Amino acid sequence: MKRSQKKLTSEYKAQLRDEGTKITLSFDDYTVKEKRRYATVQAKDYYSDSLKSAMYNSHDEIEVEYIDSIIEANVEIDGLIHTFECSVPLDKDNLLIKLYMQKEINIYYDPDMGSYFFDLHFLD
Repeated sequence: MKRSQKKLTSEYKAQLRDEGTKITLSFDDYTVKEKRRYATVQAKDYYSDSLKSAMYNSHDEIEVEYIDSIIEANVEIDGLIHTFECSVPLDKDNLLIKLYMQKEINIYYDPDMGSYFFDLHFLD
């Protein structure tokens, strides 16, 4: 079963921490992949806080690269393999360093609703 993490409210996350299933993963229990995507944006909007904004007209567009890392864990629950994924707006190398230093991460899972979240508070 493949699931993707939904944006959850802080109240629901607190409820999941209290009532959901806690899945603890060590560094070797998951994989991290990097995803690159590109978007065309208005240069003035992208560089709004920078001196570079003066170099562009209001109609100029630039292509911007966004790098996200995907944490993927395959976990057996009640005889079924569940795949949990989480997208993190950080490049793979930096994320791997932070995850390695943390040693373990937790996923809080609600089997009834199928919702979950990766507790990555140490990245804030």
